[in-house]
Amino acid sequence: MIKRFRTRPSLFHGTIALLVVAGFVLRVWGNQFGLPFLYHEDEGEIVRRALRMPIDGPSPGWFQYPTLAVYVQAAFYAVLWVVTRLTGASASYGAFADAATLDPTSVYTLGRTVTAAFGAATIAVVGAAGRRFASFNRTGRDLAGIVAAALVTVELLQVEHGHYVTADVPMTLAAAGALLGVARLASAPGGGTAREYAVAGALVGIAASFKYPGALFAVAILAVAVQRFEWRSGADRISRWRDRRLPVAGFASVAAFVAGSPYVLLDWRTFVRDLGAEAAHMREGHLGFELVQNHWAEMFANVVESGNVALLALAVAGASMAVVRRDVLGRTLAVTLATLALFAASSNVLFARYLIPMLPVAALLGAHAIVSISGVLSRRRAGVRPVLVAVALIAALSLPAWLVAHRLALFSAADTRTEAWTWVNTVLRRPGDRIAVEWKSIPRRPVRFDVAESSAIVYDVAQLRADGIEYVAVTDRLYRRYLRAPDLYPQQAAFYLGLLTTAEPVASFSPFADDHGRLELDGAGVPVVRRVRASAPWSALTRRERSGPVILVFRLRPQIDTETHRSDQ
Repeated sequence: MIKRFRTRPSLFHGTIALLVVAGFVLRVWGNQFGLPFLYHEDEGEIVRRALRMPIDGPSPGWFQYPTLAVYVQAAFYAVLWVVTRLTGASASYGAFADAATLDPTSVYTLGRTVTAAFGAATIAVVGAAGRRFASFNRTGRDLAGIVAAALVTVELLQVEHGHYVTADVPMTLAAAGALLGVARLASAPGGGTAREYAVAGALVGIAASFKYPGALFAVAILAVAVQRFEWRSGADRISRWRDRRLPVAGFASVAAFVAGSPYVLLDWRTFVRDLGAEAAHMREGHLGFELVQNHWAEMFANVVESGNVALLALAVAGASMAVVRRDVLGRTLAVTLATLALFAASSNVLFARYLIPMLPVAALLGAHAIVSISGVLSRRRAGVRPVLVAVALIAALSLPAWLVAHRLALFSAADTRTEAWTWVNTVLRRPGDRIAVEWKSIPRRPVRFDVAESSAIVYDVAQLRADGIEYVAVTDRLYRRYLRAPDLYPQQAAFYLGLLTTAEPVASFSPFADDHGRLELDGAGVPVVRRVRASAPWSALTRRERSGPVILVFRLRPQIDTETHRSDQ
């Protein structure tokens, strides 16, 4: 018995360590994708400010995100500069920053590796939180921790966004830490001490300092307090309202948020302006979501496309079982997940990445479901329980693992945007060759074309001709969004019609082997996006042969076309 008691923790920790290593490998695999070109526009918001911070000062002057992610990256870039200084590669930080602007490969690789480390650390924290379910015995808690950690390790959104220098994954780590703190409160004698509440509150503040929605995890602290505080009558009720633990948690949360983003106070006018702009963006919506009528249906579509149907079903089952078993942590997680989902559904911006902070919560509830069900099925044969857990876990991870494998292959594959850039640099070799480029299509920097002149697109064919533009590049990342609501974007719809009827298609770059995503005219002469029938909601990912969007290049013919094609075309 003593030997068994001693080996069980080592088995648990060894398994979690393996999952952390595996998770880190998954998140750094192919993390130099696109470089030196930058194909995830949100990364630049953090990297650019972090790289310039030692020169421009500690105030970011921008608060549509909080600033802790910027500070973290700035610290690592300072370390990278010290290394380059010691090796003689850069004489000053200014020279280092200028060189990184021209070729950002090193700073982006480092920044993405830091994000991957945050994602891997989340696995360990979620595993530790999974061991706190009071409704399980010790073996059940160990199994719950391992299952929850495994569900986070192999999850498409977590793995994909672990490759980006953005705030979603770091916020999720801090939020998972807050959940671990809450898990300790759920099982602590007397409902936890003021110090334990302060720790949980501080972690919520850190999560919010990475990204504002992290503040929503404060509901977990409130939910566990409601369950653990004594609810009695008379004098005890008065003493309960005098309990200082919740105020301590609130103060710690605010203090941690301000410590991570101090200029929300020092430059409060800019903070209020930018926070208001971000709130307005959430209310007004984003390109591509204008016609969404049912936000819950759109969120469910994101769940399905990311391969999380099994996780969602398990989370719902786990929440139901936690309520029935009166598991304090389980009920707290159920309330937290519902709050996060309600907040996400209330926004008019419905990106799949907004599911990321929900995933550790869902993984913990899913682990509760798997371990509970396996315990019921193996009630008379204890040795069968781990086998049932393993079978259920493999079944739950089969689809996510398949999708992750495809996504990692794309991170290492060629990119249509790079291919299109190479085409332009190879074909447009005459001085004066000019191309108008739609955003999200062919990159215009940091490496510029050798000869061709490029400009941002103007959605007016006649104006482009008048400006001397000969070539136009468009992408399905935008035209499928505009053409989804042509009545709201008549100028763009007319522009695409003009391209299809008056311009000559000269090149196309697609991640698909078929015509999926191509721009064409339907039978009524209206521009539409060709769609190949999908066998499954996630088929767009698994059918891709390379990264990037569909990019089409047109040559604008003069109104009186007397030109002949150049011999090199």
